[in-house]
Amino acid sequence: IGNTKHSSDKSASVSTSRRKRKYNQTFIQYGFTCITENDEQRPLCLLCNEVLANESLKPTKLKRHLDTKHDSYSNKPATFFQRILRTSEQQRRSFESEFLTQEKYTRASFEASWLIAKTKKPFNIGEDLVLPAAVKMTEIVRGKKEAENMRKIPLSNNTVSRRISAINDDQREQLILRIKEAMTGHTAGFQGRVKSASDAPITFTHCMIHQEALVAKKLSPELNKVVQDAVKIINFIKSRALNSRLFANLCDEMKSDHKLLLHCEVRWLSKGKALKRLLLLQSEVIIFLSQNKSDLVCHFHEKGWLLKLCYLSDVLEKLNQLNLSLQGENNNIFTLKSKIEAFIKKLNIWIQKAQNDSFEMFSSTYDFLASNDVETDVIKPIITSHLINLVKNFQQYFLPELDNDKLDWIQKPFIVSSQSIEHLSLNAQEEFAELSSDSKLKLNFAVQKLTTFWLGLKVEYPVLADLAIRVLLPFVSTYLCETAFSTLTSIKTKHQSIKDVETALRPALTNI
Repeated sequence: IGNTKHSSDKSASVSTSRRKRKYNQTFIQYGFTCITENDEQRPLCLLCNEVLANESLKPTKLKRHLDTKHDSYSNKPATFFQRILRTSEQQRRSFESEFLTQEKYTRASFEASWLIAKTKKPFNIGEDLVLPAAVKMTEIVRGKKEAENMRKIPLSNNTVSRRISAINDDQREQLILRIKEAMTGHTAGFQGRVKSASDAPITFTHCMIHQEALVAKKLSPELNKVVQDAVKIINFIKSRALNSRLFANLCDEMKSDHKLLLHCEVRWLSKGKALKRLLLLQSEVIIFLSQNKSDLVCHFHEKGWLLKLCYLSDVLEKLNQLNLSLQGENNNIFTLKSKIEAFIKKLNIWIQKAQNDSFEMFSSTYDFLASNDVETDVIKPIITSHLINLVKNFQQYFLPELDNDKLDWIQKPFIVSSQSIEHLSLNAQEEFAELSSDSKLKLNFAVQKLTTFWLGLKVEYPVLADLAIRVLLPFVSTYLCETAFSTLTSIKTKHQSIKDVETALRPALTNI
């Protein structure tokens, strides 16, 4: 029994260490070339494309295959099989070239479809504009032959629709994968963080853009009356189709560069833009109202009313500029609060200027006072009172939210002193001592976004990074949501009917 076992082990060892045979160029005379599979050469018959085992790389076995399965070719010279081999390789290279070319066309189709989705254009723009433009430009730059190749890129309406649907599916899968990765782990993953959140303070914040809009909305009864009168004038012209057309013709005749805008209460910037446009088209509006014998024209003959309209146009324009500066991606509570604080400082400067009868900060108001015989006492108390109330409202809405003195270390970790972090725990202070002395991190801080910088320190400085991320992580505005709604309204138009909105919406919004 022992000898039998020894013999079996020896046979297995020999089989395992079997020498792999190599292909010889002389084997072409038997009609065989070779391919490599799993680091092993195997003979390939040029006549029937059968692949034999590595053990068959012997002249006798290759000759037997030729004689038994292709006996009519047994006497053919080696040059005959060499010619077949060359033809086969040419066909293979041609197929590979055609495959790679077609792959490029498909990739170009996907890239163009993604751009169409990102720009929220109708899907048929691919075949109606993008492809014809690409063909024309290629013809001018590279010639007609290259231009004809461009026509092979599939960009029909249905193709673009399928491409965008495929992009959407891929982005969704990537998003799900990222969420799954984030949720792994009992302590370090998302589940662990949620479980431990009950012991940690959670930061809540209102949308800072909405808060700014609420502050801008508050007006004194005198100024609000002017706004209501202005809205009546605009509605008299714009809410009636006939009046709107007649006024547009009047503006064309007077070569006006602007059009009257309707006021929409839910749009943050609407009030300021509508009043500004009404002021710019003052002459045209007076003529139109006079021709239609409207009592609303009397407002334009009251200098006090016009002066208040000028001020409202100016101050709302500045509030609109602040609102726009608060919008955008990758904002955090520090950047937006800095802009609010800067605006409050400007308001205080304007209050001092107004109290000294200086209105140069409000261009329309300043020009009106300079060109009309109106005493500043008529408007000064109204402007001063409104600006003071703006300061109070801004302070009421924004200042209690954040104590900058205790959080300066997040914005300026390499500048603030150790005294500014005495309110932190011992572990956090020790980590801060190491971090603030790291010259490499100091260089990274200068070129990275604030959130990116602190996220990168979660492993090396976990306590400090966690404290910083809790402040930086909450969304400070609903800008991304508002952008999504705007994108949706752009996609869902009478020119583009999409049953599954998600298919077109995700590629237009995400950068995955």
